Amino acid sequence: MQRSILVIDDQREIRENLTEILTSEGFDAACATDGEDALQYLRHHVPDLILCDLMMPRMDGFEFVSRVRSDRRTAAIPFVFLTGRADKSDFRRGMDLGADDYVSKPWTVDGLLTAIRMRLQRRDDLEHEHEAQMKRISDEVRHSIAREMLDPLRGIIGFSEVLASHCGSLGRDYVAEISNDIRKSSHDLLRVIENFAFLLDTATGSGGAGAPAKTEPAGTLVREAALAVAREKGREADLTVVTDPVAATQPVEGSLVRKLLVELVDNAFGFSEAGTPVEVALRNAGNGEAELEIADRGCGIPSALVREMLPVGRTGDTYPRNRAGGTGLIVCREIVRRLNGKWMIESRTGGGTVVKIAFSTARQHETEQHV
Repeated sequence: MQRSILVIDDQREIRENLTEILTSEGFDAACATDGEDALQYLRHHVPDLILCDLMMPRMDGFEFVSRVRSDRRTAAIPFVFLTGRADKSDFRRGMDLGADDYVSKPWTVDGLLTAIRMRLQRRDDLEHEHEAQMKRISDEVRHSIAREMLDPLRGIIGFSEVLASHCGSLGRDYVAEISNDIRKSSHDLLRVIENFAFLLDTATGSGGAGAPAKTEPAGTLVREAALAVAREKGREADLTVVTDPVAATQPVEGSLVRKLLVELVDNAFGFSEAGTPVEVALRNAGNGEAELEIADRGCGIPSALVREMLPVGRTGDTYPRNRAGGTGLIVCREIVRRLNGKWMIESRTGGGTVVKIAFSTARQHETEQHV
């Protein structure tokens, strides 16, 4: 299939030269004179790659790439700057705004085509990875979502039928107890639906694409999220939270880290008895990384299942299956992957479980994405 490339340069001679080169190499080339002109083109077309001059009238390359990355339709288009400026600050600024590569003028035909083909190949690789990820998530969720939805739903129906059939003969305390069970089952069902929505967003790539992640100080987030779960479970006295002063000030992606912590702390309470401790620790792991540790004294996880759950390196090629925590652990796996993290699990039957997760802080993760 013919690939399309949008060329943006205010100099007519350069536009025509680039168009001739790209056409001779089998690409479908379109042109724009500056950022404003290019935005008009992008309203009706989505090219496979953008070649853009840095210094242009009306709208320069910096503002244009920022506009491209802020639009979900165009956020994933490979973007290559053509520039005669070799200033490192300009290079850094462009990469921070979302450019994928720079080609310095005067460029050679071979160098330009190599940069284009590398970026197109990178996009193909990401699309293939995305397709594999969609299939993997679909397979995992299909095996667990129905069971996890049915369990709380059966509870809601069963308790409701008891109230409907015996409302006149039930004492106030028993009604209150059943009502509380219905509330808990409803929250469980809502949690499963939210997890399913999260995984669907992950699989389809619709989870806030193009939008900057909101960051929060790690220490405050960890304390608040863990305490919220403890309150919900009625086990505030069992919870201990310790945060390293350095790690506590690090910015982290708020929604992702909070979701990760809630799922893991909920599992720790769910698999341990009331009155036994659940400990949450936030540490500074160095090199722009933080480490979360969640430990309980519960029933533990069989060693065979632990081996199945442990990921391989940072890529996480081996995943937790639904036998331990269902969609919750699948969600955790996806969050760790998105945070460029790694995790390990230490557990023994009857001896409790310790989960450790090392992940890049928001600032370090942003740097890694531009390397």
